[in-house]
Amino acid sequence: MSLKTAPPTRAPIPMLPRRRSAWPGRCAASVAAGLAAFGGATLTGYEQAAGPGLTAGAAGAVVSGLLWARELHRDEILDRIVVAATQLQGYPRPVRASVKVLRWSKVTGGLPTRVVIDYSPTVDDGPDLRGKLKKVLEQRTGLTFEISKHNQRRCRITFRSVAPVVEPSEVKRSRELLQDLFGESATIQFAYDGDQVNRMRVEHKLKAKAARQQVRKGIENSLTALLDGRWRAKWELTKDEVTFERRPVMPTAVPHKPAPITDENRWRIPVAVDEDENLVVWNLKGSGPHMLITGKTGTGKTVAINGAIMEIARRGWPVWICDPKRIEFMGLRDWPNVEMVSTTVAEMIATIKLAHDEMERRYEAIENEVATEDDFEPLVLVLDEYRNFFRQVNSWYSEAKAGIKGLPTKCPVFEWVAAIAEKGRSGHVHIILGTQRPDADFLTGSMRDNFDTRFSLGRLSPEGAKMMWESYYLGVSVPRKIRGRGTGLTEDERVEEVQVLWTPDPRRTNHNDNKSDQKLLDNLRPANTNHPPKQIELGDDVDLDGHDISEWFQVMDATLVPAKPRARRPALPGLPSLHGVQRSAGEQDAPLASAEHHDHHEPPEFDPFDGYLEAAPAAVSRVEIGDLLCVDDQLGLWAAVEGIEELDEDEDGYVSIAWRDDDGADGTLSLPSDDVVEVRRPEPEPDNELVGASA
Repeated sequence: MSLKTAPPTRAPIPMLPRRRSAWPGRCAASVAAGLAAFGGATLTGYEQAAGPGLTAGAAGAVVSGLLWARELHRDEILDRIVVAATQLQGYPRPVRASVKVLRWSKVTGGLPTRVVIDYSPTVDDGPDLRGKLKKVLEQRTGLTFEISKHNQRRCRITFRSVAPVVEPSEVKRSRELLQDLFGESATIQFAYDGDQVNRMRVEHKLKAKAARQQVRKGIENSLTALLDGRWRAKWELTKDEVTFERRPVMPTAVPHKPAPITDENRWRIPVAVDEDENLVVWNLKGSGPHMLITGKTGTGKTVAINGAIMEIARRGWPVWICDPKRIEFMGLRDWPNVEMVSTTVAEMIATIKLAHDEMERRYEAIENEVATEDDFEPLVLVLDEYRNFFRQVNSWYSEAKAGIKGLPTKCPVFEWVAAIAEKGRSGHVHIILGTQRPDADFLTGSMRDNFDTRFSLGRLSPEGAKMMWESYYLGVSVPRKIRGRGTGLTEDERVEEVQVLWTPDPRRTNHNDNKSDQKLLDNLRPANTNHPPKQIELGDDVDLDGHDISEWFQVMDATLVPAKPRARRPALPGLPSLHGVQRSAGEQDAPLASAEHHDHHEPPEFDPFDGYLEAAPAAVSRVEIGDLLCVDDQLGLWAAVEGIEELDEDEDGYVSIAWRDDDGADGTLSLPSDDVVEVRRPEPEPDNELVGASA
């Protein structure tokens, strides 16, 4: 005889014993009265009254029966609410007295419209309990309730039914998604225009979980993947609240229009605008005395640096520029308050040394109580193309130190840069440092902390995002066809997508005769020149005995002298001179060619696969944020992955992938996790060449 295991049985829902009702007796009494009236009328000879008497008795019995049925229906609804509400609080048995109905619906009388629930004093009467009790009422009655009164002293909550709000389908979907992410106890408020949700505010109980960036990023990715549009979040961790907003459409070009300089904005240098078109500034007196800007050729890095230089010059402060590429800042050589533009290695090293010496001189004056920090105006040192500068210095220094004993192995200029970054704030000596990509050795430790004002223009690889923003996700999907688009750190320490202010290059504007750009430059040009042009004068190249002096010692003896008029250099053999050429009336100089010159109205040409490896098949479950994904085989459309969320559909694993292409268009794909797609992985960051530069 085989033994069969009995199927598990579900525990019955405990129901309350029925109360004794008066309606059955009244029904019987009505029937008896009708029969008595009928019999009495017949016996007494009043047959005409027999029919009405019997009808009245029957009617009374019917009414009593209906009222009895209504009472049974009400008791059934009330019992279900009592059982659910009491078990929710951990009562050992249902207590009918814990739930009272103050008012039933007027039409049918079969649904409670005002309910009082007494809860146990031992439970937490926070949003979680209130939300669960409200849900119990709505599920058991089919009505919509709100809390009209909460007496915490008596442990009593009064609910009243309200007219149901017909929510748009997107609101309903958003509410269900948020309750799935934050729990049913979360309080959600929506702001929407028509059927489109624009803002969602959530009061949650995640507590310590919300402090983990991975948890917050996962929630944000879920929203972007499962709702239309792109969303951003503002977390208020101390209040257990978060606001989600639909990202606005950012402008692709923002002309640099100078604002009047006041005491409030004098130390705030505008650089870009954020998604809400609010200015993102470099606050010299705030948390970022130095500014770092990264970006490949054509991303707008030089445009951003030009804009910052012109704003500093407008304030009457001196600017010293080191230009390793020699032609990037040619247009600023005659700009008011730009004292010098150094291009040779010896001049650039001497410029940095003189800035370091000036900082030390200011510290000495403060230490000797000859001056205070407020007595010095800012001196801004611009050092562009830092990696290029590093290579040039190493090559130059290996020759300059040849035959000289006692010199350090590495050029001290890098120590001077690090010292200015660490100490420059109090002496008001500031650095703008530009480099094509983040460098792990440069962006670690104290050097990263000293460059709190940071901008990365163009798209970052996950490794670059980690170096720049300590996150693998920020900036990895920036559209590359929009010049000047990137990621920046705001004053309240939020990393956001930004659009750099368009600041024309004076040299190219003059050659192109661009009227609109010329007007921008005229408005940015300082009215007064507080600091006339200067130049680096190296030390003597021969000693008194006629022996050659090493260029290193010439740099150490360099001084700053008034600039001499620049002699016009002759054209190279085989190239026409731009000066002295006979032109016909109205003929203009042709624009000079430059690797980084692109009209700001047209996106620069670029290789769509630059920075990525060859295409290879990969399972959807192996796709990572920052990958380049083929989202449309027929159109050959590739886009960067900016969000991944695992889904469960029909018990099969699905993955929702949020993407964004180089034009800024975005969308989502929902694919089985075991499906195969074409991806291109980001190229690994090359071995760092700046080891020891920040020592």
